[in-house]
Amino acid sequence: MPDEIEAYRPHWDSAFRGHAIIRVGRFEDGGLVLRYLYRPRRFAEAQRGRFALMLAGWTQMNDALIAAHFWTLAPYELPGGCDGATWKIEGRREDTYQVISRWCPGGALWELGRLVFDFAGLDEVRV
Repeated sequence: MPDEIEAYRPHWDSAFRGHAIIRVGRFEDGGLVLRYLYRPRRFAEAQRGRFALMLAGWTQMNDALIAAHFWTLAPYELPGGCDGATWKIEGRREDTYQVISRWCPGGALWELGRLVFDFAGLDEVRV
């Protein structure tokens, strides 16, 4: 398998609804792969999936990353509250790494997360 040259990993952790981790990777040969793990409740059995992502999806994701200013955001903001979800989004482009963590983000950052969850078919996740 060729080397992965770029990857993003949104992690959604809800206070009461469970959690999900999605990884989208781009490989040297141009291949795009999406993998996910989703638990609808804290101790429920995990659902897993893996499939190829179309180039149009990768373009949409890059547009969402730019709109959210992902690569220039501060890593953390002050924690939120008792009800809601923490989002951690990691990104790597070759040797450059960025991680951000937000409580119930809005705007373009929410749109980025929603897009990736839609790619994975996790419509029931309330992000």
